[in-house]
Amino acid sequence: MPQQRVQTIFSDIPASVLYDALHDPDYRKVWDDNMIQGFDLFHLDANNDVGYYAARLPAPLKNRDFLNQRSWFAAADGSEYIIMNHTVAHDECPPKKEFIRAVSILTGYLVRPSGESSSSSSSGCQLTYITQTDPRGSIPKALVNKGAAAFAPKIMTKLYETSKKYPAWKEKNNPDHKPWIKFDASKTRVVSVEELKKHQTDVAASLGAKDDTVVTDDTPVGDA
Repeated sequence: MPQQRVQTIFSDIPASVLYDALHDPDYRKVWDDNMIQGFDLFHLDANNDVGYYAARLPAPLKNRDFLNQRSWFAAADGSEYIIMNHTVAHDECPPKKEFIRAVSILTGYLVRPSGESSSSSSSGCQLTYITQTDPRGSIPKALVNKGAAAFAPKIMTKLYETSKKYPAWKEKNNPDHKPWIKFDASKTRVVSVEELKKHQTDVAASLGAKDDTVVTDDTPVGDA
């Protein structure tokens, strides 16, 4: 799967606001029209978690889900924010028959203040988005590549509109709750890396069924 990379400037959205909007799981339920379900399985530490995400695809394609480990970093001076994820496998969240388990090889965001100021005081930001994802199933590879190339620019527009509305929404919705910044181990399940390894399974072996509702003579994505 080729990697898609898109970069843009949001001249009127501070980097910290975009970072919070990307992180906030409650806000994602508001703006992500494709999300069927999403939740954290557990944390590894203050900057790493494992979470589940299920998304609807247009008919007649079967819906997809992911189990991803996510890592993030926020520079103390506000000069850089990073969120990255990749697919993992864990016996507590096996593939479900109603979904095709897709694979995020590498997906993430790099957010930096834009303009003359390179700190959190800047009123705008630069967003770099990269994604390399295998949706699996019977979608022809050419169609997957075409869809990925079209999706990346669209997500930038969506994120701009979403982030613009976030401050007003957050003021009315648990404004002090930002666990991605103020981590409280007592309010979440924390799993050690050692424990994670005990329950981790091989990604390729754990993906389960990959048959889609689309029938094609082309080589299915994920096949050798």
